[in-house]
Amino acid sequence: MTVLKVPGDFITAEPGFYDENGTAQAFFYFRNCDRASDIFLDSVGVGEKARREINRSTYSATANLTVKEAVPQETPLRFEVSVLRIGGKSFGYRTQMFGASDEKCYATYDSVAVCMDMTGPTPISLPEEVRDALSAYLP
Repeated sequence: MTVLKVPGDFITAEPGFYDENGTAQAFFYFRNCDRASDIFLDSVGVGEKARREINRSTYSATANLTVKEAVPQETPLRFEVSVLRIGGKSFGYRTQMFGASDEKCYATYDSVAVCMDMTGPTPISLPEEVRDALSAYLP
């Protein structure tokens, strides 16, 4: 499976990331998987840059987080993003959180993104160039 590899160098300490024992909370996983997803969405033409330049972006129709193991505080991380399916106006993708120096998967974040014309906002068909970019990340 082809994946977009995203280093976790964007992770910063934010209130609510960890409990008093240094154990990562749900917000930590959602926030950082979402940030890695933003990098992926930019790379396929439906991220922040497309929103600013041509009023195209996505709305998240679903987001499902599975935490496999708690991330200890200060653990260096990396992410891998892949596409699960491509539909007419939406696509499913998976973001996985790994230890930066090993293959330990801490969490998996599955989401369905709906392509939107942000002037409405209105759902629109996935443009061909977006489909082509997404298809590179299918299994």
